[in-house]
Amino acid sequence: MTWWDRLKGVLKREADDVAEGMREVGRSLDDALARKEREAAATPAERVDMILDEIAEEDQRFDEIAGKVPDADAVGADRPRTRVLFEEDVEATPRLEEARAGITIDPIGADQAMSEVFDFVVTIALGLSNEQLTEIATAVEEHVLVVDTLERTPGEFWVAAPALHKDDVGLLAASAAAQILER
Repeated sequence: MTWWDRLKGVLKREADDVAEGMREVGRSLDDALARKEREAAATPAERVDMILDEIAEEDQRFDEIAGKVPDADAVGADRPRTRVLFEEDVEATPRLEEARAGITIDPIGADQAMSEVFDFVVTIALGLSNEQLTEIATAVEEHVLVVDTLERTPGEFWVAAPALHKDDVGLLAASAAAQILER
């Protein structure tokens, strides 16, 4: 076999690979176009069903990926949460107990929106201004994910803290609130 035959063989294999790649691109573009056409022609109810199907497929893909991660179940909703923050870890202030009495931490129910993302609702009934409440939410956010819902529901924000006990979240919020009450 001459070098020319070898070169032609390599080029033919490359051309076959490119042709196969182009066929794959063509198929995926055809599928995407057909999906878009179905979406455009669908009624609102059919469109909602399509969206729910897409979400289910994405959830399945996520679950498959999460199953490959070591200790993926370690941060599940059923996992017992242990305390990691205690009163001795927080600066003792005269208003800390008052702040703790005015803060409630409730688990987010499964029927509530975003229940798969957020764990607790922090409700602060201390007669503070929205600016002060936002300051507390910001202080808690240094340790956990917080969504400030104070505009919509005064005195309340949501917390995603998959590894923290609710008392830890309460102590974080009470510590920040006590510092504000001390001013």
